[in-house]
Amino acid sequence: MPDETTRRAPDADSLETDAINGNGATRETGHGSTEAVNGTTAAAAPSRNGTSPRAEREHPVGSAKSTADRLLELVRSEGVELFKHKGGPYITVPVGDHRETYPVDDEGSFLDWLNHLYYRRSGGRAAPLSALTDAVRSLRGRAKFDGSDLVVHRRV
Repeated sequence: MPDETTRRAPDADSLETDAINGNGATRETGHGSTEAVNGTTAAAAPSRNGTSPRAEREHPVGSAKSTADRLLELVRSEGVELFKHKGGPYITVPVGDHRETYPVDDEGSFLDWLNHLYYRRSGGRAAPLSALTDAVRSLRGRAKFDGSDLVVHRRV
C-alpha cells in the first residue's frame, strides 16, 4: 500500500495527495487529475491489481479476448503440431495441400504464415505486432516445455 502525505495545495483550496508506489510518486490534485512527481508519469504507475492502466483499458479483466488470444485460437484450429528439436521450438503447419515445419523463432517463414492466417480469417486486416509477438512467445513456450522431442530433417 502506498505511503500517502496530504497537504493543502499552494494555489487552490483543494487537497493534494502524494502517493509513493513502486514506480515513483504521483500526485492527486483533488480535481480528479494526477500529475507526475520526481519525473515519473502517472500512466506508468500500476493499478491496485498490479496491471498498468493502459492494459486495463485495452483488455479489462473479464473482457473479450485479446488479439493474441484470437491468434492462438486460429493457430489451434489449423491443426498445427508444436514440438522441440535439440531444445529449439518448432511448429508444423498446413500450407496448401501439404504441411511445412518451421522454427517458431523464425522471423521469416513462420511469421509470414501467422500473418497470412490472421489476414485470411480477419477479412483482410493485419495483426498488430504486439499480438503477433505475444502469440509467438506463447507458442514458443508450449513447444519447448510441452512439446514432444522430435527430429527435424532439412531438405537442401
